[in-house]
Amino acid sequence: MILLESERDAISARISPSCPEEVQRVLTAAWSHNVEAVKKLLDSPEKARCQDPITLESPLHAAIRSCGPPSEEDDAEDLENAKKTLSELLLWGGIWNDVDDRNETPGCVAHRLGRTDLYNLCVEAGVRAEMLFGVLEGYEELESGDEMEEDGEEESAHQPNDESEMVVVGEDGAEAPELVPVSEGNGVAEDGKTGADVNSDDYLKSTVTYSDGKLVDNEGNGVMMAWETDIMRRSVDALLPGRESGKRILNIGFGMGIIDAMFAETKPAKHHIIEAHPGVLQHISSPESKFGADWEASGPEAGAYKVHQGKWQEVCIQLLEENNVYDAIYFDTFGEDYSQLRMFFTEFIPGLLDSEGIFGFFNGLGADRAICYDVYTRVSELHLADAGLDVEWQVIPVDMSELAKAGEGEWEGVRRRYWTLDVLADLLADEAVRIEVGLNACQLPLRDPTVTMPSESQRRQSLSCAENISLLSIVNPTPSVPGENTRRPPKTKDCPSRVLSFDCEISLTSTLAFLCGISNDPDHVVAVCVEELVQGKGLCVLVAVNKKNPKSGTGVLQRIQDGLGRVLRCLSRETNAEQNVGAAITDLCEPRILARLRSKRLDASYTKRRDKPFLGTIIQLVIEAVGRHPDKKRNSLEIKTFVNDMIKFAKLLDQLETCAKKDLKTYLESITQSASGLTAKNDFTKIFSGLGSADLNPNTRTSFIMCLNKLARYHEAAQFLVQLARKSGLFKQATVTTVSLEENYFLRDQGVPRDYDLESSLAQCQGGASPLGVAEISRRLKQGAQQTSAAFKTTFTKVLCESKIHAEVQLVAHYELNQVGRQPRVICSSKDACYLCNQFVQLHGKFYIPKTHGNLYTGWFTPPVPSLNPAHDQLNQILRAQVKRKIQELQNNPDQMVSLMRNDNESTIFPFSQLMSSLDGITAPPEESSAATVKVPEDEQHLAKQGMVVPQSAPQPVLKPPPAVASKQPVQKQQGPSIATVETTNPITKAPELTALPDQQQSQPRNLLQKQKSPSIATVETASSINKTQELPEQQKSQPKHLLQKLKRLVSLLGSCWSGEDPMTIRGRSRKRGLHYSRSSSS
Repeated sequence: MILLESERDAISARISPSCPEEVQRVLTAAWSHNVEAVKKLLDSPEKARCQDPITLESPLHAAIRSCGPPSEEDDAEDLENAKKTLSELLLWGGIWNDVDDRNETPGCVAHRLGRTDLYNLCVEAGVRAEMLFGVLEGYEELESGDEMEEDGEEESAHQPNDESEMVVVGEDGAEAPELVPVSEGNGVAEDGKTGADVNSDDYLKSTVTYSDGKLVDNEGNGVMMAWETDIMRRSVDALLPGRESGKRILNIGFGMGIIDAMFAETKPAKHHIIEAHPGVLQHISSPESKFGADWEASGPEAGAYKVHQGKWQEVCIQLLEENNVYDAIYFDTFGEDYSQLRMFFTEFIPGLLDSEGIFGFFNGLGADRAICYDVYTRVSELHLADAGLDVEWQVIPVDMSELAKAGEGEWEGVRRRYWTLDVLADLLADEAVRIEVGLNACQLPLRDPTVTMPSESQRRQSLSCAENISLLSIVNPTPSVPGENTRRPPKTKDCPSRVLSFDCEISLTSTLAFLCGISNDPDHVVAVCVEELVQGKGLCVLVAVNKKNPKSGTGVLQRIQDGLGRVLRCLSRETNAEQNVGAAITDLCEPRILARLRSKRLDASYTKRRDKPFLGTIIQLVIEAVGRHPDKKRNSLEIKTFVNDMIKFAKLLDQLETCAKKDLKTYLESITQSASGLTAKNDFTKIFSGLGSADLNPNTRTSFIMCLNKLARYHEAAQFLVQLARKSGLFKQATVTTVSLEENYFLRDQGVPRDYDLESSLAQCQGGASPLGVAEISRRLKQGAQQTSAAFKTTFTKVLCESKIHAEVQLVAHYELNQVGRQPRVICSSKDACYLCNQFVQLHGKFYIPKTHGNLYTGWFTPPVPSLNPAHDQLNQILRAQVKRKIQELQNNPDQMVSLMRNDNESTIFPFSQLMSSLDGITAPPEESSAATVKVPEDEQHLAKQGMVVPQSAPQPVLKPPPAVASKQPVQKQQGPSIATVETTNPITKAPELTALPDQQQSQPRNLLQKQKSPSIATVETASSINKTQELPEQQKSQPKHLLQKLKRLVSLLGSCWSGEDPMTIRGRSRKRGLHYSRSSSS
């Protein structure tokens, strides 16, 4: 079975069933970025270096891998915790270049995922380590026999003695880690050949061959190849700006003579070459070489052009003794390690390079993988600066079209690729003032004793739940059918009368949950509940998101709090026109609307899927199918109207794909309004009746209707909320509060017990006997027994270590920890509730969840809140009963197979008519005084106790409320002027007419689908104009300044809703690797 990249990177694939429990604790703590748990577990450097015995996953790998690829929905605080976790592990001795079973270092994983910040941390760790080892190379080893014996005894005392011990790669006192062998390529051994790396002595003894634009030794190792020509050309341009003639040049390593031929073209005053390999020297002296005796004799003076035979370490001493100085030095040898290059930096460059000279070298250090390349680029930069050179890197692009695959293209006949990167950082180093390079002292971090792990009873409860969930996932992954729960208000204690009826609370909560689903990331499912403040004076919207730690999803929650807050502020004004509310909704939901459209715009920030076609493409299929409708003649007018409307709608979608960024929100508003009209105007059941699957794929039909209904819901939500605000008065003071439980509620025991396996769990579930064992279950699943057992273990590990507290459960826990007088009755999420959330909330009994999709999500757990234990225990009993019932069903039906089918439609919405009809159940709030007074609401004390921040708004003038509007009738334009009026329409019963946008109007696409004139945001009339239409009270006539102040304040308040930078604007993130850059040592 071929796994997707995301599946290969899942924790269940990286922590094997045989991984020791102590190692699992460290790996899972690092994976979840639980910094405090990591600190507790790291009591020795060995734990920071531990690895899974099968996958070789280290804590560094886990901390990086769990972040996944970057997206606009990234949680900033979780990424910050990832960096803290990484820093903690590195500080405790985590090895930056350990490789896993996929031959990836932690830095390789970060580079592959595009996590630049984490990648740079690995680079910095590598630089520190290599600089330190470089310093330690100069120290002598201990010679005392007694001291060596003590060291040996200590090491043997810490060796693993059984399988429960830590599995550690590397020991204290071992040799410095070396670069990953280049034969292993960029993460995968390419040709299966193994063996020691080439060293200088073996290379000098080998036979070399020149053929087909390459120089190889007798082992097939590429020494130099023609593809390097462009790199050499750029290097010459950098070393000899303008290719000025008469320069003094030294090249170390002739190879194929590529760069020397370019140097020779500049007619230098001195051109010296150092070459040590006998075979290369023989080639140089051959008749076809351009650098033989004739070339040496052609120099401007004797010895000016010369090939020096021998090792550069010896020749350079001779050159120094002869007082040779060069304007340009290039270094490109083969088979030598970095220590030799560093020696050339420090011992020979200061004496051989002119004070205005330039030095460069072929930077192939660790070029088999990006992390090693960048570490040694930085290390060499520091050593060059230590040698007194100003350093600048010139990034040279490398054409990889013929270099991408081992054994093919340029690598045909070459044992291994010595280059796998698409850029080369070419060095330019000038003589400069010497800079001393030092190392900072470091100490091991102290453990934080303040965070406690779950109790033993809580751990047993979690284990039981994990076992039951894992068993159920094997035998019945969809335990219940999707659908709506029976509408029955939960039993709550007596509380003051509510403004919202139970049905209206369901409508409001489900609408807000739909709007809060701003991300299509499955990790960012949101749940909402609405708490009425006492005496009908306002409401508080509580929002939670699925979390695996306290910091998860904070970025999404912040965007929801800001965006939904703007929607509520629009609703709080007397002039809460649908246009203004709709604009605020579009601001909040722009990325999600684009996701529903499956827009291919480059600036669309949602996670795109290639298998999901653009909505315009689906509409074209619908138009073609309906155009061939068998009942076209009988329903010709209705079909023709539908087709014409859809053509205009498709044109609008196409215009959206190419419009300017500034016009995007206007197009989105028009699209949602148009979708609302289409759904209200058409009976899709009637239109599609008679069409078979050959005419239109049923999945395409379902997708079209579902997508259109959800697009319409954004426009319908504005209509519903405006009507609700006018009838209830609850939005005059409305706040949005995000919910996050404290850290101790996310702590779990990080280990996975060894005695939990599928066979024993099945036997225990069936009372000790096992008439239906793993083999039989596997047969019913049409897979092998080993695969089934591994799936159980993987799920079991996931539940214990990788699970999240779902948003619905967080809200339940929040109110268990924060008792209030008027508790919400309804919890809705941006998707229908999963099976476990639905069961748990029903067992808890204090909240109602409207719908469930019935699917079992295994990454689920409840926080250790004592008052939730009874519901958790009942859930365990129900899960075990479900497993037993399914096993009994399979036993009674020997031929029945286990179905792995899941409900694909996990997100449904209530009909718009149902939302509007629920408005009839609103109880009018108490009458308020007409005086324009400002006072602190009583409920702010309650909100403060909950840790909620209540924004202090400026005093608002008393405005005359609009006339009452029936819930199902269009809103009429207000007759007569008022202090602030906004024209609005409410096409609940009549759909807006579709109008295609003329080409000349594409730059100004406001209200594309309305023929009527657009209303202004707010029309504020002066006192003089008011006097023309209505008589002001006498006391107001005598206080024109007071009225003017009110008007100014109103204008300011209205303007604040639309002023400022659009918070939903997604700025483009730099995708530059940021690994190669130019800087001077003086900086």
